[in-house]
Amino acid sequence: AECQNTEGSYECICGVGYVLNTTSEPFCQDIDECSSNDTCSKRAVCLNLVGSYECACKVGFDGFNCNGAECTGGDHCTDIDECESFCFSEHTNCTNTVGSYICSCETGFYLHEEECLDVDECLSVSICPELSFCSNTVGSYLCDCHKGFEKQASGGCGDIDECLVSGLCEYD
Repeated sequence: AECQNTEGSYECICGVGYVLNTTSEPFCQDIDECSSNDTCSKRAVCLNLVGSYECACKVGFDGFNCNGAECTGGDHCTDIDECESFCFSEHTNCTNTVGSYICSCETGFYLHEEECLDVDECLSVSICPELSFCSNTVGSYLCDCHKGFEKQASGGCGDIDECLVSGLCEYD
């Protein structure tokens, strides 16, 4: 505290960031500027310092840390586009969100540790119709009819009448 002489007495004057505490011996007590929720922008965290404070950008935001009065008048933290650094594997889609990002996969793939892996649809027992078999492909699958059967308009497999093919059962 700085002592200022007044007529017949004195005053204790505190510097910026301090308030006079007169509970016993007068002293200057640090003001916790961070106790107010609006000291820093929503994109920054407030750090109380002795006689001042600092606004530091949260994870997912970039900018400069500011102290005290230089923090007023705008947002010094801007969103980082994490999609420039993450979700690079094949068949991956990245969506930048405020302060974060979301990795997703194309249809037929699933996300495993930020990598999209092929779903083996053939593991599902009932994916193909009766009298057919499943072949897994990259991002999809195929259903092919067993030998002696052909794909029908309904999508199922029907018997091929091999006897309609001439010369199968000829004799001398």
